Amino acid sequence: GFSAYEVRVSFLEVYCENAFDLLGGSVTANRDPAGACAIREQSDPLRIYADGAKEERVSSAAQLLAFVARGAQARATAATGVHAHSSRSHALLVLTVEHRWRDVGDPDARRVKSRAARLTLVDLAGAETMERSHGGNVDAAGVGTNMGLLVLGRVIHALAANERVPYRDSTLTRLLQTSLGGNAVTQMLTCVSPAAIDADQTWRTLQYASSARDVRCRPEAARVREELDNDPMIGDCEDEDAELNRRAVWIETKDFGDVFARCVGDPADPLILWVHGSGPRNSSMFWNNVVMDVARLARENTSGLPRSFFHVAIDCPGYGRSPSDRQTIRSYPGA
Repeated sequence: GFSAYEVRVSFLEVYCENAFDLLGGSVTANRDPAGACAIREQSDPLRIYADGAKEERVSSAAQLLAFVARGAQARATAATGVHAHSSRSHALLVLTVEHRWRDVGDPDARRVKSRAARLTLVDLAGAETMERSHGGNVDAAGVGTNMGLLVLGRVIHALAANERVPYRDSTLTRLLQTSLGGNAVTQMLTCVSPAAIDADQTWRTLQYASSARDVRCRPEAARVREELDNDPMIGDCEDEDAELNRRAVWIETKDFGDVFARCVGDPADPLILWVHGSGPRNSSMFWNNVVMDVARLARENTSGLPRSFFHVAIDCPGYGRSPSDRQTIRSYPGA
């Protein structure tokens, strides 16, 4: 048997009721709604997510902090009457930890089991008054953050009172649905000011946080999943090297639609394109060995090859694929 873990991170911003991907590199300064991610729902188990948001693989604490810094730099900020650098949005940092293993003594040695859990860290922008923060002028970003906080308060109240929960009334609460009322443990930390001028806001913030204490969660261990017997990738070898940045992506093409691809290496390096099939001579294990041979020749530099390559493996027609989490941890071509 074997046992392996993988950590992935995504970073989202909720600005004016639109969800933007802070790690995807496509956030514009004016936050054009056309660039926002659609909110999707996946059932069994329930998952609410921002469609198309980039999920980066993490292999160290330093790498995680670098992703956090990159996303934080992309967040919308502006000066207000209260703060010189005020967050103009709510932010959600989502860490996914997945464990994959084979049971020792399993009569079907190829059967792989997996279990995933998520940690969602939320930075709520502070509530604003238009008079104090914006000189009485209406500010769209301020209205947007206040709306999210207002609906979040209603959701917390409904959960505590065991009433119908209005998750769909805001983008923020929609994304937090499984963190608030699902199979989760939820904690809220509040930031308040000791200054006399902030007394009213401090009091309201404390009341807001106090209501969250009445929410009762019933967390359970995440469900164990097994690879399907008819999955053509069931014979894949596990990924033994976490430093290669292996990842699964969707490539947009003009004539063939979205193509599922698995990549490794730096896109700035020379490209090698692999066409991936099924069967013992076209399995991921086979292509892994081929690519590793290329990497060995490149390192030895006996054939005048570049020192490294950018490998892209695409699935042959008929290979059904989806951008689900388990696809991102399979054995991708190594380099």
